[in-house]
Parts: sequence; C-alpha cells; structure tokens
Amino acid sequence: MVAEDATARDWLESQVRLMLGSREDVRLVIAEASRGVADVIAGEVRRLEAGFVVSQFGGILVPSDGDLRHLAIALECPLFLMR
Repeated sequence: MVAEDATARDWLESQVRLMLGSREDVRLVIAEASRGVADVIAGEVRRLEAGFVVSQFGGILVPSDGDLRHLAIALECPLFLMR
C-alpha cells in the first residue's frame, strides 16, 4: 500500500485489514510515503511478484496524464483501476 502521506496510508491500511478480516493467506506490503515515485513503486511491485494491484487513477502509481509505461513494463498481474 502506498499513499500520499502517513495519515492516508494508515487509513488505507485500516480499511484493507477490515476487509480481509483474519485471512492469513494475503500479505500486505506497506511502502514509505517518501518512496512514492511511480517507477520506483512499479519496480517494487515487480520485485515482490504481486498477484493483484489496486490503484487510483490520478494517484501516485497511475498519474492522471495516463502514462502507464512504468506499469506496463513492471506488472505481471491484474491491475484494477479506480477513480
């Protein structure tokens, strides 16, 4: 999980943990906000061999200009884009 700042990241983590409940077969990865450069995040997603990525259109990973080159190179899993 990546967010613009620690407050947003903490909120996002709490929401995801509520949704997951007690599942132990899902691993959450929480990135430091200071590393929020899209190509760095995309590289981490590839390194971690992500199985599914949810991203906000216009957010850190998928900029509003629609440039998805960093993701097209890095992702080997489904990507769910939301507004």
